[in-house]
Amino acid sequence: MNCWSILGLDADSDPRSIKRRYAALLKQHRPDEDPAGFQRLRDAYEQALNWTAEVREHLPEQHSPLLASTPELATTPQASDASDLERQRADVLLEGVTAENLHQRLEAARATQCDLAFEQGLLEHCQSNTADVCELAEHAVEHFKWLSAWQRNDLSLQATHTVLNNLLRHTEQKLAEALNKNDTESFTCLCQHLDKTAWMQTLDRRMWLNEYLARLLFDAQAWSSSIFDAVCKLQGWKEPGSRTLCPEPYWSRLLARSRQAMFLEEQLRMATQKIDSTGSRAARMLFLPMSESARVLMAAYFTPVDWQACESLATTVERHYPGLASHVPGENLYFWRPLRRKTSFWALPFAILGAASLSTWDNYYRLGSDPAETMTAQLMIVGALGLLAGLLYVGCQIFGIYAWRLDERITRQLGHRLTLRRPVPLLLRESAVSWLPAAPVYLVGGWKALLVYTFVLVGAAAGTRIAWPAWLKRACSTAPGSLTRELVIGTSVGLAVSLLILYAMVINYHPLRVDQGLQAWPKRVCTALLDANQPCQPPSPQQWYAPASSLEAGHDQ
Repeated sequence: MNCWSILGLDADSDPRSIKRRYAALLKQHRPDEDPAGFQRLRDAYEQALNWTAEVREHLPEQHSPLLASTPELATTPQASDASDLERQRADVLLEGVTAENLHQRLEAARATQCDLAFEQGLLEHCQSNTADVCELAEHAVEHFKWLSAWQRNDLSLQATHTVLNNLLRHTEQKLAEALNKNDTESFTCLCQHLDKTAWMQTLDRRMWLNEYLARLLFDAQAWSSSIFDAVCKLQGWKEPGSRTLCPEPYWSRLLARSRQAMFLEEQLRMATQKIDSTGSRAARMLFLPMSESARVLMAAYFTPVDWQACESLATTVERHYPGLASHVPGENLYFWRPLRRKTSFWALPFAILGAASLSTWDNYYRLGSDPAETMTAQLMIVGALGLLAGLLYVGCQIFGIYAWRLDERITRQLGHRLTLRRPVPLLLRESAVSWLPAAPVYLVGGWKALLVYTFVLVGAAAGTRIAWPAWLKRACSTAPGSLTRELVIGTSVGLAVSLLILYAMVINYHPLRVDQGLQAWPKRVCTALLDANQPCQPPSPQQWYAPASSLEAGHDQ
């Protein structure tokens, strides 16, 4: 089926007949009711006009001898003079013409009967692509019905196509400027204006507008959910029950970017909320802008649950919203992992207990103290050293947080040489906690206690270099709050308390040795010999400590 059969015209029809037929058929195939039929009609209309123009250009001029002596040749100079006069009047009216005074100039052209020349000159004037001329051309299109089926037949198609291209480029520029300014109101008003513009009512130009808006929104550096929702509402992209007018693959990409923006807004809302939660702390760590020092300070108070939330959030972003990587520091979703410290201090209590045990053994039990006194001294030494270690831990944590740059630099340069632990701990924040109590240990127990303290810490550090079996790691490392961990802690505490009670009972019922417990009350000489002239004398050791034989004799009685 060719263009002539669609239009219902003969192949020798003139452009005026083609346009009239197109206008009549346009009522039957409206763009909003029958898009496919309208597109076929539009294509047939353009093909017919192009074919007619090409045929007229290639037809040879025929000079008939009967027309040589017609009066029209005699009136040609007069017609030419009249045309030149109209052209001169139109040129005067075209000087300084703008979009604001176009209506007045057009009325003046009609009054002086030069409206046709004025329209022709205005079309030539609108060939420029400046902003003022494009605004003038838009108003001229409204007045003269350019770029439609009702425009004049004698107008140049090339000139009208140039005007159309200039209008399209000008529209692209204004839409891009409004989007870059993130001005929702201006962008929405511009889209509404284009929707009412006469030259934008054809199906092909509406398709161009939808495609350009989709491409513009997708390529925008800063996403605006309000602008996207406004465009969807104006262009009917989200109307239910029908296929979207937004072309693919832009529509799928725009939906993905919209969901990504909504996810980011939700994370920022959680990060700035007053109620502190695990999710809000993870969102604050990843997406909230802050300095490195503030991020290190916040990471110092993170729990294992908080780090697990950060891991889950980073995995979700990596899988479903990879474009959000540009919103995190260094565009690395796992930048926070070096801030997660897994240093364990389990060897420190054992080192303190070992040093205290050796110190009390040498200084108390070997010098004759009973087990109760030795045990009491041991508990006091352990408590004092433990309290000191706790205070040192708090101080090192605070100092390490505020001097984290110095700590990292020292650890990077000297860490592998000063410690056997792997991975290398931070020297100021983590290693100092274990080694600073060595000084009071030496003051309390001497070099032997210091040797035991050092041996326990070095042995634990060397154990981190051994590749332990996986089952042993799982058995020794239980998750905080798990049932296994609670059972182990409860059993250990229960056994320790039970052993202490049993030890106290054994000590309490242990038989006393010689010279222990209650002693025989010495009888003073002065109390027995009141009438003696001999003055009272201080009691002698024999009076205070009776011989063992006399004590046994007293018990026998």
